[in-house]
Amino acid sequence: MTAGFGAAACIPRHPVQLYELAAATLCLVAITLVERRGRDTAGSGVSTGIFLTGYFSLRIVIEFFKQVGVEQLREAGGPLETLNRMTGLTLNTAQWLSVVPVAIGSILLIRAARRNRPVLIAPAVAPRPVT
Repeated sequence: MTAGFGAAACIPRHPVQLYELAAATLCLVAITLVERRGRDTAGSGVSTGIFLTGYFSLRIVIEFFKQVGVEQLREAGGPLETLNRMTGLTLNTAQWLSVVPVAIGSILLIRAARRNRPVLIAPAVAPRPVT
């Protein structure tokens, strides 16, 4: 048995830090691909939206693999337990805190998509002279 860890050293766990590294790398690749696409995305919020939506969505999923704290949350009660009861979910603190950046990132992506839409109204064309 490893000194300092006690019985916790015998419990198999997921390598959550590696999952978080993979999530951050995936977001970096997505942002890089969008930036290299050739469009002028500077100041549009696309990169920030991709990061906030992508990373924190993956963070919500990754948190399901962590075992520490879930039982404590269920026993603790309080506002998070109330949110879980109202929504029918069993999310921990980190997952609930990740919902806000996902929402902000989604808003940024929607706004950027609306700004970059092509104009559907055809430009006015001068009539051809009749000969």
